[in-house]
Amino acid sequence: MKTLIKQEDMNALERELYDQNLLNTLPKQLEHPYERGMLISISNFKMYYDEILKNYKKQYQSIYQAFTGEKISRYDIRDIKGIPDRQKLLDLINLKIPIVVAGIHSYKTEDQYGYKSRYNDGYNHQHLFLYNVHHYLPEDPTGIDYVNSKITRNLQRYTNLKRYKNDIIRIGSVGNGKYFYTDQITPITLYDYLQAPKTNPTQDNLINYIANNRHKPEIQYPLHTIYFNGH
Repeated sequence: MKTLIKQEDMNALERELYDQNLLNTLPKQLEHPYERGMLISISNFKMYYDEILKNYKKQYQSIYQAFTGEKISRYDIRDIKGIPDRQKLLDLINLKIPIVVAGIHSYKTEDQYGYKSRYNDGYNHQHLFLYNVHHYLPEDPTGIDYVNSKITRNLQRYTNLKRYKNDIIRIGSVGNGKYFYTDQITPITLYDYLQAPKTNPTQDNLINYIANNRHKPEIQYPLHTIYFNGH
């Protein structure tokens, strides 16, 4: 009958092999904090699904300009329902084109005390998963914060708020924290990862979170993919 070896009983060689095997099971460390993607969450104010949806191309314009400094025409931006095929994603990655996968959620209809909220009832907000954007971000935290602040300022106009509000748009890196093990996204695995809402909807990962309208599960809004198609 086999028994587990306690670490304190290992000799030096056994410990070295054990540590190496453990290291081999850990996810690859990031070369850039946004290498696996970026999450942008927007707390839209009193906006419905259709109102958010019609802004997708304009939002992409604003995001693209924040990253590159270039203005692109909405006629050169594709907005498709669902996920492009594997080859299209690989082509976009090869061309270093930012890819945005957008999802829309319903707000909770109750506040923290269990009462129906007149501010959020029936309204929607959005989450954006961005991939291939680390090419346009500096590596130092100060430089990253500067670009992220430009994105935040550029997207404020789509929140339906008349005044700037600092925390209404939140930006974070993907593949860290809670999703460190489940969001191991690479150019080769991106297509399969984005198929998870269909192929593995119960897996605890970011794209499933974005795809699932958990506060009103009887209504599920489709994911959209937005990208520059002008090359």
